[in-house]
Amino acid sequence: MIYYLLIGLGFTFMVETTSRRYAEELRNIKGDEDVFESFTMVERLLLILMWPIGVVMFITTLIKKG
Repeated sequence: MIYYLLIGLGFTFMVETTSRRYAEELRNIKGDEDVFESFTMVERLLLILMWPIGVVMFITTLIKKG
């Protein structure tokens, strides 16, 4: 169980850092002020618990981009 949570914590960190970078790019492109800033603590906890679903979504997005 501890490994499951540690993997989820690492995945949450990765998603948080990459989404912040893309949010800044979108803000510059669209000139919009109301763009994603960061996740709330509840969203982070859900992502830690449901990381396998997030990993599948992350990998499929990378495959589509590549």
